[in-house]
Amino acid sequence: MKTQKPLLYSDYSNAYDDIKWAMTSLSGEFEAVHLLGGGYISDRWPDNLLLPMVAEWLAKQKGARLFATGAGIFVSNFPLMFDVASSFQAFDYISVRDTISLQTLSQIGVKAVSEPDDVVLCLPPGPSHGGNGVALNVQLDQFSADEYARLSMRIAEQFAAENSKIFALDLYPSVDTAFAKIATSSFADVEFISIETVLDAIINENWDQQFWGVGNRAVGSRYHFHYVWSWLGSTGSFVSADQYYSVKHSEVTSIGSKWGRHPNVGAIPSINRMTLMDQKNREFRLLYGSGT
Repeated sequence: MKTQKPLLYSDYSNAYDDIKWAMTSLSGEFEAVHLLGGGYISDRWPDNLLLPMVAEWLAKQKGARLFATGAGIFVSNFPLMFDVASSFQAFDYISVRDTISLQTLSQIGVKAVSEPDDVVLCLPPGPSHGGNGVALNVQLDQFSADEYARLSMRIAEQFAAENSKIFALDLYPSVDTAFAKIATSSFADVEFISIETVLDAIINENWDQQFWGVGNRAVGSRYHFHYVWSWLGSTGSFVSADQYYSVKHSEVTSIGSKWGRHPNVGAIPSINRMTLMDQKNREFRLLYGSGT
């Protein structure tokens, strides 16, 4: 990850071109093609349904094993799943992170197992100690313009009177930036936190950042915001506009985040971190042998 930081932090269109180049220039031998985690296999982004087909093709070209782990699969138009059924059936191993994904694959004749989200592999074994503020993240693409404006103002009004330190999280440039700008204009003490800052902290295992951990509250719409901030000990509430995100957030509450649906603030998280980490490490040893 450290060697790839220039790619991760480059302009997104340039990064996409680099990734396309890497895919078309693969040479030599490799042992596995592995789709890591994510809720990206969804007809919200129909092009992404091609990913299992591409993975199958690559594996066959190289005689490699074919894995998917921690997957989140969600389609509103279920018949589309039959278009990719044969590709999923070609996988040697599939694990999913929620029961909806498990049921979806079962309905097209694909066997999968339940395992935690892959993000567990890069998180610490216990909560961290942050500041005493509020971490906020609301994405624009979940809501209509009117809904987004109303929600943003409600959240701003909720915390403006408290004089708390506000951390405005921009976890997806352009999609989250609008709320970060609203926060900057609504609060006296606000700090803008970029995706680069968050990734640097994770890559360098900086778990005592002021913007996450015990002592902070959090309100956010993103699934991994909910996952990571609750894992590190922040109390909070999640925002969900549709079933796609409701499934994702319910998965995190099921492991013990104890967050409430906004505006209800949940209790202190009680996540059995070591159990989830052991479970995830066993899965990767099963796929790749010794080590973590």
